[in-house]
This record gives sequence, structure tokens and C-alpha cells, in this order.
Amino acid sequence: MQIQNLFQFFLIKRLEHKKLEYLNKLQEKKMKRIINYAYNNTPYYHKKFKEHKIRPQDIKTINDLKKLPLLTKDDVLANYNDFLRRDIPTFETHQTSGTSGKPLCMQYEQQHVFYNQSLFLRQLFMIGYKPWWKILYFDKIEKQSSHAAMLNFFKLFRKEILDISLKTGDIQAKILKFQPTLLITSPSMIINFYPFCEELKTKIFVLGGEVITKKMMKIFKQKFSLDDIFEWYSCWEFGYMGAECKEHSGMHLNLDANIFEFLENNEDVSPGELGDITITNLTNFKMPLLRYKIGDLGVPLDLECSCGRSLPLVKNIKGRNDDLIVLPSGKLVLPEEIINLFLNVYEFDRIKQLRIIQQKKSKIIIEFVGDQEEKELIFPKLLKALLNENVEISMKKVDIIPTKKIKFISSEVNNPFKKLSNK
Repeated sequence: MQIQNLFQFFLIKRLEHKKLEYLNKLQEKKMKRIINYAYNNTPYYHKKFKEHKIRPQDIKTINDLKKLPLLTKDDVLANYNDFLRRDIPTFETHQTSGTSGKPLCMQYEQQHVFYNQSLFLRQLFMIGYKPWWKILYFDKIEKQSSHAAMLNFFKLFRKEILDISLKTGDIQAKILKFQPTLLITSPSMIINFYPFCEELKTKIFVLGGEVITKKMMKIFKQKFSLDDIFEWYSCWEFGYMGAECKEHSGMHLNLDANIFEFLENNEDVSPGELGDITITNLTNFKMPLLRYKIGDLGVPLDLECSCGRSLPLVKNIKGRNDDLIVLPSGKLVLPEEIINLFLNVYEFDRIKQLRIIQQKKSKIIIEFVGDQEEKELIFPKLLKALLNENVEISMKKVDIIPTKKIKFISSEVNNPFKKLSNK
């Protein structure tokens, strides 16, 4: 983070303790600005507003956002150039992981990147971060600025970025040499650390990017002798969206940068209910995305965190809308139920990769990479007992599951949330 942006960070840091009424007014102010901007400067939204007979002045409150149509990744890919503002320079670009099979190249303006850096640092302080801690995370290799190098020299804001495409041996060597205090990664990557867990001196894990369960976090904490482990919520479309604090009451959502909706059939769900997450970003004017169906499922909470922060809570991210198993009766089974069942039977070092593919309501195939033979596995029987319906389950041992992330479940069956995202 550049020195001239430190003042901005302190202003953003203060927002987490402002009253919720203040944050909602701030959201509405930012919302009106980006909606007016999108209407006047991006061809896609100008056309959509006219099609739905909406003017920017018709959207006065957050609830008025529902007058706008939902937006999907397919919409953005099909009309990509019509989302971009040509007179705003592109400061940075990133491509989404493409877990859904459709990567999207996001373009950001400078102010959005700086704001996101401030959110990153704010989330670090939520978990007790000290400036002399060493941080390691995985990404594409970036050129280190002279300012960051100076901070590293004085043992402040020390971070290491490892190329996610490195071989396991190279990752091990670099991690053990750097010995981070805090490691930001996904469960998929942690599996690679099992062979050298006793040599690793890391004290805190921050996890994200995949379905994360309490049982999974407990296993990692014990395996690596961690002081604590936290869940963060982020994506390349919007940046840092939420994070757990030290109280572990849920993830605090960054209301100052995004508007969050939790929907079922385009209606808000009640606190404690599962909803499809829709996001309106308030900071990236280079490529504005309004009411974007991110594809994640979450449970909003109506609780006040004992940490004193007013940022609202989401229980956790339950998975993607195509992660749900749909039974013949129509019942939905969340991925965390199946993941916890798997963890009751195996540790990650026995079954290195696992993927459950639901081809239809009555048929599931389980692919796995590991040391055991199909006949030795009891997981299918336990899964069949959990589902408790007439579902055919078969196992298939494979050499590799080609994915950057562990996508435990992929369902080809439609469900209410997937249908909503495809509209």
C-alpha cells in the first residue's frame, strides 16, 4: 500500500465501528453515484434501463435495486465491451478461476484497487494482525514495488506471493524458507503441506475460495498446531467481501464496498435462511457490476458480534449453487453435510482429491485420487445412508482430477438457486 493511501486506510478502518444506520446511508450514497454513472457511461446499462423503463432517479433506496434485472456471468461475457468505460484507464486486470468453466477477465480502476488493499489490511487487523508478521499467499507473481521492498527491509508488512502453478517441491522449499506467521490459502493447497506440517511454524491460517466446514478447520488446526484459523470471503469480480474476526461469530460483510442481497426466487430470505448471493459493487467504475449473481450460497445472520463491529454477519459460504445435491424427493443436500461425512472417514492425506458428480437425481458418481482401492471404501455406503433415498452411487478411481480447486460436488441437476442464476 502506498504511503499516500494510508490516510484512506485509516478512514476505511474506522467505518467498521460506525452504526449500521450510518453504513446504510453511506451505501445508498455510493449506490446512487455508481448507478447514475453506469446509466450515463456504459452502453449495457443504458440499454437495460431503457428496456425496463427505469431512470437512475427511480432508485433511491437499497430496496429499489430490485427494479433492476439480475446480472449473470453469461450476460457479462456476451456483452463484455459494453460494460467497460473507455476513458478510465485500466490499472489492473485479473481473470476469474473459471471453476464454472467460463473465466471472466475483470478490469479495475486505480481507486478500486487501493480501496481493496485497505479492505485487505482491515481484515488482517480483525484477526489480530501485527505489522511485523510475515504473510504468504498464492497468486500470479507480481513485481514488488520499491515501497513494499522498503517496508520489507524494516520488517514491516512482509509478504510473499507464491505462484499457484509451482510444483509441490518448489512450494515446500519456498514456504519453509519464508516460514510465514500467517498463511492465506484454500483447503486444496493445504493438502500439499501435509508432508512437512511438523516443520512449518505458521500460527494462523486464513481460508477461502472453497466450501469450508467447522470440522475441516478443526482438523487443520490440530494437524498444523495452529493458534487460530479464519474464513474469508473474496472473489476476482469484487475483491475482499467479508472476513471472520477473532470472535468467530460469522463473517463480517464489507458494506462500504458492496451491497449484498440473499435471494430465493428474487425475494429476500429471512435471517438464518439459505440465499443465493447477489452483489452490487460500489467502487469499480471501470467495469460496474450491478446485482451480479456470483453463484454462491450463504446464510445471513441477524446478530450483533461481541467484537463491537457493526458490519453485518453471514454464517458462512455454503457453496456454489451448482454444489447442491437434489434428491428424487426434491430435498436439497448442502455440500458441507457431505464433506463432514467424508472427513469422519478419511484424512486428506489418504484421499488426495475427491469429486462427487450428480448426473441425475437418482445417480451419483464419486471420482477419487488416493491410495485406497474402490472395494476398500465405505464412503459410498455412508453417503447412501445420509441421503436415505433411492440413489445409485458408484466409485471411480482416477489418476488426477484436473482442477485448481477442490470442487467436491458438481450437480448437473437444476435446483431453485441455479435456475435463478440462469435467468
